[in-house]
Amino acid sequence: YRLYPWDYVDIFLFTFFAWGVFERKSLLFFVLLFFVAILNRESALFISLYMALDAFEIDGKLTLKSRTELITGIALTIAGILFVIAIREFLFISQPGGFNDSKHELIGNHFNLLKNLNALFVGNIASFQILNSLFLLGSMGYVLTFLKHKWKAVLIYLVLLLNILIFGVVNESRLYGILLPFLIFFLFDFGDSKAETASL
Repeated sequence: YRLYPWDYVDIFLFTFFAWGVFERKSLLFFVLLFFVAILNRESALFISLYMALDAFEIDGKLTLKSRTELITGIALTIAGILFVIAIREFLFISQPGGFNDSKHELIGNHFNLLKNLNALFVGNIASFQILNSLFLLGSMGYVLTFLKHKWKAVLIYLVLLLNILIFGVVNESRLYGILLPFLIFFLFDFGDSKAETASL
């Protein structure tokens, strides 16, 4: 599967997104990034989701540390959904001949969870596409090792992965583009952690 123009933009913006998550950037950073990303595609909603998630901390128990972040994240998620719906209603044409396809206007024709699970665990085994299964499952296992210290980044990665499983196609490897920046930052974080441990 070739990359589409919006995929390149996604990878670029999600590199900043991942950097912001790992560097614990300010709310303003993510708000500005959201407004740029929503003009590209609905993947910007993951950024607003993170804003709401970042409103919480775990200090023995889950506590709300910022009502502003929570409200901003929820508000931008709702606004983003409404914006995507409005744009799709205005621009969406799917059927041959230029006819509207209101049946698939909201989420498209991609609701593929069962099909993807079958491909992931069964269908890919006897083909080169097993590499896709190994990447998705292997990366999930690797990322989960950071759950204790980078739980917000881990949850965002899992949400991105779940989005591919539900709405994407697991063997459409171009969809992995938004995962790669997070994986790279996890790798760098692992390297830093090893260096800090060795210096103690």
